[in-house]
Amino acid sequence: MKSFFLFVFTSLLIFLNVYGQKSARLDSLFTALYKGGQFNGNVLIAEKGQIILEKSYGYADFESKIPLDTETIFDFASVSKAFTAAGILLLQKQNQLNIKDPISKYIPELDFYKGVTIENLIHHVSGLPDFMQVFQKHWNKHQFATNQDIVNQFQKYRPEINAKPGEKFEYSNTGYALLGLIIERASGESYAAFLKKNIFEPLRMTRTQVYRYFYDEDTLANYAIGNIKNNLDEPVSITNLPDTNYRYYLDGIVGAGQIKSTVKDLFKWDRALKTQQLFTDEEKELLFSPIKNNENQTISYGYGWVIYATIPQKIVYHPGRWSGYLNHFELDLSNDKTIIILQNNDLQKTRMPKYEVRDILYETEEVSIDSSLMNRFIGDYYQSKQKVSISKEKDHLLFTSAEGDAFVMRALGGNSFSVSRYLFDIYLNFSTDENGRLSLTISAPDTNFEKSYLKENAKIDK
Repeated sequence: MKSFFLFVFTSLLIFLNVYGQKSARLDSLFTALYKGGQFNGNVLIAEKGQIILEKSYGYADFESKIPLDTETIFDFASVSKAFTAAGILLLQKQNQLNIKDPISKYIPELDFYKGVTIENLIHHVSGLPDFMQVFQKHWNKHQFATNQDIVNQFQKYRPEINAKPGEKFEYSNTGYALLGLIIERASGESYAAFLKKNIFEPLRMTRTQVYRYFYDEDTLANYAIGNIKNNLDEPVSITNLPDTNYRYYLDGIVGAGQIKSTVKDLFKWDRALKTQQLFTDEEKELLFSPIKNNENQTISYGYGWVIYATIPQKIVYHPGRWSGYLNHFELDLSNDKTIIILQNNDLQKTRMPKYEVRDILYETEEVSIDSSLMNRFIGDYYQSKQKVSISKEKDHLLFTSAEGDAFVMRALGGNSFSVSRYLFDIYLNFSTDENGRLSLTISAPDTNFEKSYLKENAKIDK
């Protein structure tokens, strides 16, 4: 018996020591980023339901120098989409709708968009156009827009569909805004009231609510004010936005975003999704599984979740970026790890260190790469007139997209790298063609994308 208790005690010490080391490393990572002006926000990292790190770094309000604390409320931005999709599944459980239903059953004003189903909206394969472009062109910018206004504008101007339903993945705020409206029409309640009654209250997410910062008249205590960049990459509070800014006049729209809460409440959502508090195992499999498009190609997007399809364990996540907020919520469903990162500062230099956090959690390290090999990859790459570029910053390579956005490249070994973009990671692989020219292939297996570029006026040794 003594040996058994000694074993348990020793195991506990080892367990606490490992967690303590991870906590210290994580804190060191975020502290360094904060001191470098690259991070401002709240963090909660957990393993097996045990919180390893829960800490605040920086200010809730830069102008007033009000510091963040772990109870500070953030805008979840597109992390909200998982709640919207979950609401749809709950309505199906209640026999209020079926995901195979055409959207015209609930939004008859849009019956001219033939064949679009609720399921298409969930997985971003509806082909519906971006409502923001329609509002930019036609809307009175001094007036708030709501979900019903999207329907009215689409009914009036009938913007053309981008692709056949089920054919092509296109990340769509339109789809999730319409899902928000479908929740209201199917349930007979407001989007906010339905989520509160069916998700927030049952899970005791007492700090969570649907809240529109500009549109709603009430205010939230201990609220992190979002900050966007000015021309000098300095933080500018969203409170100073003119009412003609799209972040302002689109603030009445829910479904694609607009859920506000804390890291602690988001952790309650994590625990619910890893148990059966709201959904059965079969239903959770539906939430966290990819789909097939019309061509039987895999689309790695579930019910408001990106499915990280390139690693053995099953990881799902969703980013959020809107109006000065930059977030990442990640669940390892195989090993029960949780990453919650909420930021209220979205500048050019702001970092989202999900790779570094994973390295610490999984006790891995980035593959090192020789500097001479790095130098070979540097340059401009072309496909027709489209250019992408590889440059070097300190000990990392940078990938600059055709749109001019720069991303840190993470070495995977050999001539392969990954880049963390907003939604899906992309993969870069260097090789030589038959003429000795360096070729760069960019792929996104989650969306079946692949394109190759040739380096201009340069060769690499065979």
